Amino acid sequence: MNLMFVICEVYLRYVCVLACRRGHDDLGDHYLDCGDLANALKCYSRARDYCTTARHLVNMCLNVIKVRHSSLYTSFDICD
Repeated sequence: MNLMFVICEVYLRYVCVLACRRGHDDLGDHYLDCGDLANALKCYSRARDYCTTARHLVNMCLNVIKVRHSSLYTSFDICD
């Protein structure tokens, strides 16, 4: 019975971590869509604290690159 309780506790912590990471990703996507690159970068960077696998880290890095690419793209538009 005690082992079952521990397993449930670990699972719940893992689910909470995944929900937090996904929430930061979704909020970053929202800010990126709105054009608020600074807040998008903050949200994507905060997701790093909740990355539990290498795939999550790669996804976080790609999101940061996406923001950087968007900032370069918009700076070229402004100069033209």
